[in-house]
Amino acid sequence: MALKRERNWRALGVLTGPHGWLPQLWALLSGKSFRITGYAVNAKNAVEKLAERNPSAAAWWRENTPQILDGRRNFLFNAAACEPEP
Repeated sequence: MALKRERNWRALGVLTGPHGWLPQLWALLSGKSFRITGYAVNAKNAVEKLAERNPSAAAWWRENTPQILDGRRNFLFNAAACEPEP
């Protein structure tokens, strides 16, 4: 899974953040987001890749966060936890 480039992002928690675009927008505007320096990775692709190594962990994401696995959402990974592919 190729990582494009490291960036600064405003983020919301996957489980703790609001659901729906309007509550998410309000959270961003009202300062309830946090900053992260890292990489955006398509959530659906990340969970598919995770399933290759840890099927039970991937199943947890599929059961608990199906709303973010539609192929249009991203996970943000902290830069310190990433190793970009050559």
